[in-house]
Amino acid sequence: MENSRAGTLKTEVKNEMNTGKKVAVAVISIVLILIALGMAYYGYKLDQVEEQVFDVPWGLDVVGYTFFALMATGSSIVNSVYTIFGYNGPNGEYKKIIKYGVWFSLSTIFSAWLLVLLGIYKPFDFYYILLFFRMSSRIAWMAAFYTFFALMLVIELLYMILVESWDLLRRIKYLELAIAILVLIATIAVHSNLGEVFGSLISMPAWYGPWLALYFIMSAIMLGAAGQSLFIYVVKHKDSNLKAFMSRYYSEVYLISIPSYLMYLTWIIISAWYSRETVWPVYQTLLFGSEAVIFWGVEMVLGIFIPVALAVYGYMKKSSWAAITAAVLLIIGGFMSKYSLIVLPQELRPYVWLTLQISNYSYFPPTGLLMMFIGACILWPSLYALGALIFPLEEGEKPKHLWIFK
Repeated sequence: MENSRAGTLKTEVKNEMNTGKKVAVAVISIVLILIALGMAYYGYKLDQVEEQVFDVPWGLDVVGYTFFALMATGSSIVNSVYTIFGYNGPNGEYKKIIKYGVWFSLSTIFSAWLLVLLGIYKPFDFYYILLFFRMSSRIAWMAAFYTFFALMLVIELLYMILVESWDLLRRIKYLELAIAILVLIATIAVHSNLGEVFGSLISMPAWYGPWLALYFIMSAIMLGAAGQSLFIYVVKHKDSNLKAFMSRYYSEVYLISIPSYLMYLTWIIISAWYSRETVWPVYQTLLFGSEAVIFWGVEMVLGIFIPVALAVYGYMKKSSWAAITAAVLLIIGGFMSKYSLIVLPQELRPYVWLTLQISNYSYFPPTGLLMMFIGACILWPSLYALGALIFPLEEGEKPKHLWIFK
């Protein structure tokens, strides 16, 4: 009898400690979210009074927006392996992480939106782009596609939460599949249009062409899988069986997406070689000039070749540390590749066109843009952590408050 009481008491103490930890994490997450939003807004106000760097009109805010947007949409493509193609894992492991994957996509897109909104002159008038929609504007289509993408993610997450307790949703056949297909359509539309936004700019020869849409899709899958796996590992680090599955599954995604990414990057470089006067000087600087250390050292070795080796090891040995390290390196390399792709052509464009010579001009983000980007980076994990605490994201977990909260 005494042993039974002692066991019950120990369980209660353990539950109280877990509850205390969750409350602490929730409070810290909320504080960090407020700090992130405050820092980003202060950076926006500071950017309004700072001297504008017109040589690089698409600076760190556009790089950051592209980085987070690709990661969010790429995560949805990875989720479609379960939601559309029905892959559950050897023992149904995917069911335990799919809600976390959908929430990762949704929470990550908020960081992209934050940078987009603060990057325009009047962020609180953003709705005009939809209210007075112009069919011919590719930027307007980006706003429409991202709005549709986020809306479908909200619907998908709500469905996954509510279906656990609403019998009516279970009876509506193929509803989950229909929602998942719409999410995938929105994702592909976003990437295709993003590639067109860059690839249709004749004034920026280093971007011009059909390859960027495919390049962005493969970049998105790499970044989405890496970010998603890293965040879910943090939540599920105590489940050894699930960690083994994730190590092998995400390593497979890396081993498929990285070679495809390299193929499209190679064709972009080959195409640039044929445009000797306008495009090749940019890639010559990237491959053999002042940016070569970053390209070969960070983007290729650190962000591609080492992750491939780690993915092979993670797949063969089901190694968690190998898969996590690969994810971190892919995120670092993925960000640097987008920075080089977006900033470098703008640095060199005026000088390549006018003098056919490479300039020594080097872009450094203004303080306001740096604060906006740091704020978005803080918002990213903080919002995800808060959602993981308040939403019922576990397999079979039913909402207890207001139909959608734990």
